[in-house]
Amino acid sequence: MKILIVDRDESILFLYKEEFEADGHQVVGTLSGRAVPELIAKEKPGVVVVGSRLIDFDTLELMDLVKAAHPDLPMVLNTSLYELRVRAKEHGAEYLASRTSDLMELRKIFKEIEQRIK
Repeated sequence: MKILIVDRDESILFLYKEEFEADGHQVVGTLSGRAVPELIAKEKPGVVVVGSRLIDFDTLELMDLVKAAHPDLPMVLNTSLYELRVRAKEHGAEYLASRTSDLMELRKIFKEIEQRIK
């Protein structure tokens, strides 16, 4: 499955790319929320993972934009910020994951999405 990851932290992008590609996924990462619409059109990901406090776009606004343009595209909000987690579902996030170096939660979500689209 192709995964689009949007996060403000280059080290997170690097870690996720290394780990999830080792799991057999294709990973596209960006620091820019503004690049997401173009990347979705070009890369056609199976899931979008959105981090909090993006450098150039409000997280919830980005999620609204993605959900409006691609209502069937699964989205994961990847954050430990309580206030965002509470509001995430009303902004299009189907899944919530805690932003940690333990990637088991995200792996479980990806597996669930892959099962659903088979």
